Amino acid sequence: MSGLVEALSEAAERGVAVTIITNARETPALRFRWRFEEKWWGAIGTFSAAGFEAKVYDKDGDASEWVLRRGKTVVAEGEDWGWKPFYHFDACLLAAETAMLAAVRQRLADIRARAA
Repeated sequence: MSGLVEALSEAAERGVAVTIITNARETPALRFRWRFEEKWWGAIGTFSAAGFEAKVYDKDGDASEWVLRRGKTVVAEGEDWGWKPFYHFDACLLAAETAMLAAVRQRLADIRARAA
């Protein structure tokens, strides 16, 4: 697949109009700058901030799961099998972002309460 991406990138750099059509599903507006890795068995999305790490796994194309950790402690986790309104991987990215934002807000509230 990377050979195709390279060829399309080179064509775009030469000024050729390149349009990539995927599964035509709506993609969500993500808040975080996720790092994505493709594996032979699926894909992983990772985002780390404020001492938390969120990971989303698409292992077989039928479902995705996500986990939010602070160190080795699991703070929240979930899974999705759907494709409406978003593909399950995208839905898990959104769920992980929501969980991380809530966890960071709670951590800040705890710190402020101790300081008061």
